[in-house]
Parts: sequence; C-alpha cells; structure tokens
Amino acid sequence: EVTLTLYNKAAAQGHAPAQANLAGLYLFGEGIKKDYDEAVKWARKSAEQGNAIGQTYLGIMYGAGLGIKQNDSKAIKLLRKAAEQGVAAAQESLDLLLNRN
Repeated sequence: EVTLTLYNKAAAQGHAPAQANLAGLYLFGEGIKKDYDEAVKWARKSAEQGNAIGQTYLGIMYGAGLGIKQNDSKAIKLLRKAAEQGVAAAQESLDLLLNRN
C-alpha cells in the first residue's frame, strides 16, 4: 500500500517511470485489483513522455483490447518504439502480435 501511495503521488506529478509502474500494477493486478481503465490512463501518460515501459504496457493493452479498443496498428507502433529502446517484453509482445496475424 505504501508503494501504491508513492507511485500515485509521483505519477500525479508527471513522473513517467512512476506512471509506467502504476500502469503495470493495475494491468497485472500486482498487489491490487486489476483495473484496465487505470492501467490505460497511466500507461498513456507515460508513453506520451517517451517512456519505453509505458509504451510497452499501452501496446500490450492495444494488442489485447484490455481497457481500450483493440488496435493492432497502434499496438505495433508502440511496441516497436519500446523494442527499439531495448525492452525485452516489448520485443516478445511484438513478435507474438506479428505472428498472430
């Protein structure tokens, strides 16, 4: 709960890594109830600042239609940006998405 409070405070102040971490907590339900709307909100804020983890989470949600209308082209674009920054999860998710179609 302390972690959630700290992430919320930093995220509200525009800290992109905290926004990405908060998105991940909501996306995967780590210690809190899954909330895709909150995950999308924080991942989008983080991704818009160029944060690779935020881009990864938002791309995953676009690809799977979690809390947001499913959109492969947006998912691919975001996951490519994050993959180019060396995020392994983005590389794996991009590969899965491209080979699904």
